[in-house]
Amino acid sequence: MSGCAPKCPEHLSGPPATLWADTVATFDLETHQLVLLEAGCDAYSRYLEARATVLAEGTYVTDRFGQLRAHPAVGIEERARVAMQRAIRELGLDVPVADTRPPRRGGQKW
Repeated sequence: MSGCAPKCPEHLSGPPATLWADTVATFDLETHQLVLLEAGCDAYSRYLEARATVLAEGTYVTDRFGQLRAHPAVGIEERARVAMQRAIRELGLDVPVADTRPPRRGGQKW
């Protein structure tokens, strides 16, 4: 795909929209990659929403039996983070930077 950068989906805003804009400005993505990028940005939005809920309401809630349970948003936050990470990995946007440190001298040999 070439030419001007694809428009950000209208439902994205804030940091997910910034991620979209930065990504399409940096990489020349094919149509199927744009679908994956949108899914990753959607997951990022869900992650941020769930994270804000956990921060505002706490990690635990008391159930009807008076027992502490994980807040439902904790699970949403975790699953959304994993979905976002997978989308980024599938796009190949998490390419590690080469380690520029010199090799370690001495120590154990494996």
